[in-house]
Amino acid sequence: FMIPTSAVLCVAAASAAPILEIDNGRITAAWGVASSTSVQDIVVLNDGSQAGVNIDGTMRAGATLPVRINGNPFGSPWSGTTRIGDVSLHNGTYAPIEVDLALPAEVPWVIGRTYNHRQPGNPSGYRNSDGPQGKNWFQTSQPELIEGGSDVFLVYGADRYIVLDDAGTDVWKGVNGAGGVMQRVAGAGSEPDTYTYYDQHGTQLVFFGFDADSSPAEGQLWKIIATDGEESYVGDATTGSTAISNGYDGSGRITTAYDTTDRRYTYTYTSIDSVSRLTRVKAETRTGGTWASPTGLATVGQVDYAYYQTGDTTYGAGGNLKTVERTIPNTSGSDTVLQTYYRYHTSGNGNGLIKMVLGPEGTRNYDWTDQLFDDDHFSASDASLKPYSVAFLEYDSSRRIDTVFFNGECGCAGGSDGQHTFHYGDVTAYSNNVSAYDNDLATYTQVDYPGGDYRVQYFDEQGQPMTAFWMDDAPLGGSETGFWATHIERFAASGSPPVGGAVDRVLPPATNSIGGNNNPAALGDTWTFAVTAPDEKTYETATISSATNLGGLPTAFSTKEGTGGSQSTISSSERSLTALTRTIGAVTLLAPEVDDVTGRDGETTTLSQVYHSGDAQFRPKSVTTTLPSVQTSANGSGTADTRARYMRTDGSTAFTLSADGRYDYTLRENGLVTKTIRDAQTNHGSDFA
Repeated sequence: FMIPTSAVLCVAAASAAPILEIDNGRITAAWGVASSTSVQDIVVLNDGSQAGVNIDGTMRAGATLPVRINGNPFGSPWSGTTRIGDVSLHNGTYAPIEVDLALPAEVPWVIGRTYNHRQPGNPSGYRNSDGPQGKNWFQTSQPELIEGGSDVFLVYGADRYIVLDDAGTDVWKGVNGAGGVMQRVAGAGSEPDTYTYYDQHGTQLVFFGFDADSSPAEGQLWKIIATDGEESYVGDATTGSTAISNGYDGSGRITTAYDTTDRRYTYTYTSIDSVSRLTRVKAETRTGGTWASPTGLATVGQVDYAYYQTGDTTYGAGGNLKTVERTIPNTSGSDTVLQTYYRYHTSGNGNGLIKMVLGPEGTRNYDWTDQLFDDDHFSASDASLKPYSVAFLEYDSSRRIDTVFFNGECGCAGGSDGQHTFHYGDVTAYSNNVSAYDNDLATYTQVDYPGGDYRVQYFDEQGQPMTAFWMDDAPLGGSETGFWATHIERFAASGSPPVGGAVDRVLPPATNSIGGNNNPAALGDTWTFAVTAPDEKTYETATISSATNLGGLPTAFSTKEGTGGSQSTISSSERSLTALTRTIGAVTLLAPEVDDVTGRDGETTTLSQVYHSGDAQFRPKSVTTTLPSVQTSANGSGTADTRARYMRTDGSTAFTLSADGRYDYTLRENGLVTKTIRDAQTNHGSDFA
């Protein structure tokens, strides 16, 4: 193994836009409510609250895609309580991310689902999508692009997306928390245009464009390319026109995909009540031949989907996803089958929305109550199934979740009553500045917990968590004595281009005195905050970078005493950042690099990094870490120890060098560790490829 000698990437040019950038025009403006994704028929909420990332660059809604979506990898000092189970408190939505089939590979092809029952449209302000995965469901292995004016939107779930803003000819930059860059390349001759999303590692998502040659796969994912060039793809790996004809049907739905281990994924669609539904995805391997004429064909994973339809609508409307069956082949010849079962409301405010989720263990357990596996859970009453359910959901008139209990805690079988009740409201004192991000409290959700405790979680206009209250009495009349507030302040948007939204201060309960009455009719408007004497209390504060390219990224977290002119720092931790650069068309893709970290003990650890080239230029070849020295008076050596890691172009670690000089080696194949050697000799050539 040769230690690399290539140079460290340069610091970004001053003319490059920062990693985090607010597009004010997309903060509150609608981006086309009438525009649904072309294949899966999804429309996300257009107020920023279903963006997959927060505008401070932290992740809000995960992806099954093996890419980095968010621009800030360092997190935030405050996350609040934004979800309870799979319920999003800000939107009142049921927001699971379900993985149905995920097999080991360097670039896995993951079959999964997300759900969105609050899609804007009519009637009554909301619509039900009707795509191949069933009403309001989205198959995550087929993310889609939408053109919205001059911008591009990458929709990677039913309730999650990122915005890429026009940044020049045929190039778009991630904004409002997203960190990547998208580039359009015109197809030659009859080849389709492609749109390639580059993340902060250099991983690429390649989509077909919106030209006539891309039909019928306009805006659809073609392939995922890792930084070492390995790729998973739909239809064909090299030729776009062949990929479209071999990998998609006439409506743009994926029919055939391949992962980096050369597994084939076959999608089956069935017409159910005149609508084409995805009913099976099968993963197969072969021992010989080609995929056009394979030998030794074997199924290594399968997922089957069933839907409510004519003649079967007691517990769901036609087109609602009914069951998901995952089949896992075993070497014994007896396959393992895991079934998830869904029931839906069929009347009232939640008509057509998920009422009950019965997970694989609940389904198996209930089905065996009569000592027979005879599918009697399909005909059982709701009351009988509740104790076995993962979740049971009720809704208000705005399709927001009103009550929920999880994991069978319905109190209906002698167990505990785990029902949560939700109340939603707007802060009437909030005034929307439509031209810029506002760092004020905008909305709130009150949660009535089982057992009599209460929480009020506030959000800003983008759904980022703000101030939160805990109470041990219901907020019903101003007589509460047991409540605690953690007050959050975020940075306002500033600069050009503007950056804002990161947490400025976290003021814990001891720093806050609270006034105002607690009238539930005006909850959210009557709380007032007053910070106690600055020489008495402590609080947390963040420092964000003011560097042109790193603006908004956190560089320090401090514990301070006081809030006025007599502030004093008790302890702090800091990191030093630079920005790595890669030119994509007319824009610079940036990724943050940590050069050193100083802990709250005042000791500094430095990192020296050397990088690969080409598509892997954001992947380190080596990282040498110099640790703080331990003085001889503390029984240390008095000198700084170093350790190192040496990485491949795919990001995996080949060697580690310990502080005492020992090399350890790790080999990965298809995403799995296949060989480890402790205290390896490094002169064995191909053994260490």
